[in-house]
Amino acid sequence: MHGIAAVEEGLGGASELLDLAEGEDDQDTANAVVADVEGFNTHVEKLEFQRMFSGELDPANCFVDIQAGAGGTEAQDWAEMMLRMYLRWCESRGWKTELMEASAGDVAGIKSATFRVEGDYAYGWLKTEIGVHRLVRNTYGLGYAPPRPASIRPQAQPGRLPGSATLPAGSWPPRR
Repeated sequence: MHGIAAVEEGLGGASELLDLAEGEDDQDTANAVVADVEGFNTHVEKLEFQRMFSGELDPANCFVDIQAGAGGTEAQDWAEMMLRMYLRWCESRGWKTELMEASAGDVAGIKSATFRVEGDYAYGWLKTEIGVHRLVRNTYGLGYAPPRPASIRPQAQPGRLPGSATLPAGSWPPRR
């Protein structure tokens, strides 16, 4: 089965077969149609996954950088919350994480942190988190933490540069 057109054709045929099965009160055929429709659903889920993760680097492992930036203790506290949130989310997906660097904040939290994520389509999933993350706290009606930038980078694959063909053995790194 290939593509949406095949799924549409299959569902059309399943609909006709189900109408015939109902007219003849044929439960075995109706059950077979239900099984076929479940198979179409699985195929549509695979197509959706391929559409979402079609980038060349999507299957790669990645590095996540979190920076507290300006904002003092509140910003550093928020950066640490983000770090814990990302680490737990990655681990809940069964991915391996390794904290590469973390700089403690002056009073609480962290100034910055970098961690590595190893798992299926880690970069593909996490690249959607690139950008600024903001926290607004309603403490006594007011509260604000400046936005926190998050940077996600794919891990380089040995002998391969993004958008290029495989490099010949011994050609990287360049010799001086």
